[in-house]
Amino acid sequence: MRVKICVFDGAAVDLLEQENTKFYVRGVRDCIDFEFENRNYYASKKLNKDLIEIYIPSEQENLHISSTAVRTSIRFDKEYLQYIPAAIQNDLLEILKNKG
Repeated sequence: MRVKICVFDGAAVDLLEQENTKFYVRGVRDCIDFEFENRNYYASKKLNKDLIEIYIPSEQENLHISSTAVRTSIRFDKEYLQYIPAAIQNDLLEILKNKG
C-alpha cells in the first residue's frame, strides 16, 4: 500500500486529479467534523463522481486537539508541541523558524 500526505491550497478534487488518485482520507474528531466533511464530500462528488472519501476517527485522548488550538498557541507563544506528533515536530519548528 502506498500512502502520500499532502499539504495543498485549493479544491480537493484538483489535488486528487493532480495526484492521479480517487481516495481522499480525512480525520474527524466529532460529529461537527463529520458533518463538515460530509458536506464537502457531497460537493466534491458532484465535481468528481469517482471520489472515494475515507473518514478516520480520532483517538479519544486527542479529541480536544485542533489546528486552530495549535495556531492560537503558537501565536500567543504558549506550549503547543504536546499536540504535535514527535515525528514532525522538527519539521514544524523549521517551518516556523523560516516564517520569522
